[in-house]
Amino acid sequence: MYGGDFHVTESARNECSKLLRDFCSLNRLCWLLYENDDSCYTYHCDGNGHYSVLDYFFCSPQMSADNNVPSVLSDGDNMSDHCAISVTVGIPAACKNNTGDFSRQHCSKLLWDKANIDGHRTDVCNCLSRIKLLMEALQCRECCDKTHQVGVEKYYISIINCLKTAAYNNVPTSRIGFHKYWWTPELDDLKQKCIDATQIWKTAGKPRSGEIRATRLRCKYQYKKAIKDS
Repeated sequence: MYGGDFHVTESARNECSKLLRDFCSLNRLCWLLYENDDSCYTYHCDGNGHYSVLDYFFCSPQMSADNNVPSVLSDGDNMSDHCAISVTVGIPAACKNNTGDFSRQHCSKLLWDKANIDGHRTDVCNCLSRIKLLMEALQCRECCDKTHQVGVEKYYISIINCLKTAAYNNVPTSRIGFHKYWWTPELDDLKQKCIDATQIWKTAGKPRSGEIRATRLRCKYQYKKAIKDS
């Protein structure tokens, strides 16, 4: 699958469309098109009121179906002039075994500065108290490297699982590289105002003029400026 971004003038749009369709046909790709809706756009310039559909999805025929219609996500916390786009596709069974371990690719870190320390301490104590001690291994006075190896390994894994469970219940996480150390409660408030204003604007049919649009843009600019200042 590929998500594209094409900046073309109106006079070149038809030619560009033909070239892309020929490209898709030659390479056996499906061009996923949006529903025919006048309010649909993926790029917008609020300064001059320009709106265009510039962003598309292409996928292989095996992933395409009649219901593969992309949707435009007009989120209030998106400061880009391009809207996010989304589509649901089916992955053939033969490809599922090659997707890899996404949990390893998207690692996260624990935010101990925002943790519930008392709750974490209580959970660790309660969890560790339920682990059975390996008395035979503790009392063994012989050189038995392999005799208690399986038991010690299970004991170790039990302790690790206790720590993971306690952290999961009491310590928030953030994806590595996504935690903004400069974020403030004021930015949270501006973000929520922007989201609320955008939701009202969407409910009203995404008007391109009027007070509802003006309120949304005002909240957006305030939020965007505050992020830049921070």
